[in-house]
Amino acid sequence: MGLISKLFGKPEHPQKKKPKTVRSGDWEALINEEGAPVMLYKKGKEWLDSSEAWASPSRAFFLHIGYDGNANECIALTRQAEGIRCRQMDEGVESVVVTDAGIAYVLTEEGNLYTLTPEKSGQRHLLDDRPDAFILTPVFCAVVSDVEPELVIVKGVSFLTGKTWQRKIRYSWPENGNNVSVSATQECEYIVITVPDGGRHFLTTEGSPVNLQNS
Repeated sequence: MGLISKLFGKPEHPQKKKPKTVRSGDWEALINEEGAPVMLYKKGKEWLDSSEAWASPSRAFFLHIGYDGNANECIALTRQAEGIRCRQMDEGVESVVVTDAGIAYVLTEEGNLYTLTPEKSGQRHLLDDRPDAFILTPVFCAVVSDVEPELVIVKGVSFLTGKTWQRKIRYSWPENGNNVSVSATQECEYIVITVPDGGRHFLTTEGSPVNLQNS
């Protein structure tokens, strides 16, 4: 797991001791020993049965996958003892980021990016298939598809501007067959896309190409 995932998307381990009960207004929560809610009730009615949770850096907010009060698979944003927002979702999760501003981003295996905030939830469809590479941070998301011959497609979202972008990167398949895996990483303020011929392509978080050799 990368540094950003460790800081902003750390999964909680299953509880080892009996959860404690915490009440807050209309809410009642069962909290595991690591401080994450595993069950939430509102006015006595089940609101969330959490299967896995990710915490924000300060542990003020949590993003869960689990089941809502109607037994539907869902993702949910909560505080420790209060539910904030719940949305039905039955897709496999690739990556999660939860911020101390109470915003959660969820990238799925189906190429969808979900956003949950106290005010609303949203969904962006980035790819039709599972990403070949991806990077998700509190500032941006980028996914990479290598489904066409000698062409990599990068799609991204800047969370600062709210804009979605796309870039096409062409490469030549190595004649000796020594191709490398497609990858997406971050170096300083840049997104770095490595393509099968070993080329490294730098993009801003808004998707603009950067030629560092001439900078």
